[in-house]
Amino acid sequence: MKSGSSKRSREQEIDLASLVYNPQVLPKHFEVVIEGEQQVLGELLMLHDTYYQVDDVMKSHFFYQKRHQIIFEAIEAMHAKAIQVDLKSAVHYLRGIDKLEEAGGASYLAELVAMATGNINKYVHGIIREEYLRRKVIEICSRAVNNSKDPSNEIFEVLDRIEDETNHLHQELQPGTAKDLKQEVITMIDNLGKNLSHDEEFTGIPSGFIRLDRLTQGWQKSDLIVIAARPGMGKTSLVVTMMLNAAIHFKKPAVLFSLEMSTRQILQRMISNLGEVPMDNWKKRGIDFRSQSEKDHFLNEAAKWGSVLTQSEPLHIDDTPSIALNELRNRSKRLVREKGVELIIVDYLQLMKDSGESNRNDNREQVISAISRGLKALAKELDVPVIALSQLSRAVETRGGDKRPILSDLRESGSIEQDADVVMFIYRPEYYGITMDEMGNSTLGQAEFILAKHRNGSLDNIKARYVGEYVKFQDA
Repeated sequence: MKSGSSKRSREQEIDLASLVYNPQVLPKHFEVVIEGEQQVLGELLMLHDTYYQVDDVMKSHFFYQKRHQIIFEAIEAMHAKAIQVDLKSAVHYLRGIDKLEEAGGASYLAELVAMATGNINKYVHGIIREEYLRRKVIEICSRAVNNSKDPSNEIFEVLDRIEDETNHLHQELQPGTAKDLKQEVITMIDNLGKNLSHDEEFTGIPSGFIRLDRLTQGWQKSDLIVIAARPGMGKTSLVVTMMLNAAIHFKKPAVLFSLEMSTRQILQRMISNLGEVPMDNWKKRGIDFRSQSEKDHFLNEAAKWGSVLTQSEPLHIDDTPSIALNELRNRSKRLVREKGVELIIVDYLQLMKDSGESNRNDNREQVISAISRGLKALAKELDVPVIALSQLSRAVETRGGDKRPILSDLRESGSIEQDADVVMFIYRPEYYGITMDEMGNSTLGQAEFILAKHRNGSLDNIKARYVGEYVKFQDA
């Protein structure tokens, strides 16, 4: 069955290739396309500085003919190496890289120079880029048709892929230009004025922890925030608290991708957190309550805070286990677009799959690195903060002293530290059996948020409290 499926897939690719690259089905006359490419290359080979008229709007794969792609790549390389471009030097360069024959030979390059008319911009924009765009649209639509016919493909994912490919095509055809610093400064100052004129205290999405928010100004758009700790330290409890604060107190819709816990378990934590009812009550049967009043109180609080959740800003939980990066990306895009989600939380990074893009020989560290890069790219693409929980390695437990974590303790770290804009550790001394500090004070319930990396701000250790009974963190 599998081999038959792969065979059909290969046949579809062959059909697609013939549809896209067969001169007989090009939207414009094949001769016109080739002539336009020849005119452009002739101009580039005749006058060295002509290249700078088109270098930011042309790429080698925009050319239809393979030999034209080779010639343009050679011209690009010569400019990069500060080699004066003319017919003689181009022939010499192509011969030196053993591609002169593939490019058509010296006589063909001479023909190109003879064809130059001085209308390079007309041919670049009116023919080459336009025809490349037409070919890509045909390719995208053909692929969409094939994918839509396959019932194993989720139709919304097909739609997302079409959107991604068309957006990429738009970006590819945009000229690469440096930003006008004057305009950037004006825009920045204008935005600053708007921020300062608002009543909101923070520019980002508040976590609900006062000292942490003063340090970060809230979780900022396009940032990847990694919150790391050993298992059982309270990572999920912390982000559930932050998610509730964002939605209920600051009216910011959020989504939690919970790869470890079910939606029901997360909702139980939320209600225990809000109503301060012991988590153990969810496991009790009627006879296990100490009194009828205790049972009634629990039922009333659950109903009350369940109602608060349903009336708050949208909260979304996706409990798909081992979700792949591309699935998470597609679902996040839909939630941001359709539900206005402003905060994405992933619990946790090491349980994700890498979308199958990594080599199967890659080790786990390389896979996790690919996932962290993907999450950072997602934060930038959707312009929302992404919080990813991460495990710490056992190295922190083998150290002496107070066992405070450091950046090198990030499990399978790879590029996590590099990709993250913020790395924050959760530390609770009682987790390690440390019940008193150096001054003899009890450490029970004590917690710290250790900002070990803050790309756009300062570092600090922030005191907090952990109430295990209600699985929640509070300001100290």
